[in-house]
Amino acid sequence: MGGSSEENAEDLSDDAVVCFCQKVTKKDIVDAAKEKDCVTMADIKRCTTAGSGCGGCVLNTGFVPKIMKLALEECGKKAFTGISPSCPFTRQELFEIIKVKELKTYEEVVE
Repeated sequence: MGGSSEENAEDLSDDAVVCFCQKVTKKDIVDAAKEKDCVTMADIKRCTTAGSGCGGCVLNTGFVPKIMKLALEECGKKAFTGISPSCPFTRQELFEIIKVKELKTYEEVVE
């Protein structure tokens, strides 16, 4: 189960283990998102240790990001998908911006 999502994340029971390396359950992820205000995968990793083993469960194909997204949506929140709070773009989006604008230095990127 952990790194594969052939099943639907919504259909998992609360005690279903979604990170086998760290024995993290669906409920652990839901509680972190709802009660500890975890809105990024880094937050989830810090609060639950999910993904700190092989990392398969936190990939887009794993259950952890899907469970986090569902839990946040239930609270009326949105999962943060940017690189950091100061950079709201994904890595791919940032790469494209740098490429299109032909930015060469760090200073040019952060301006």
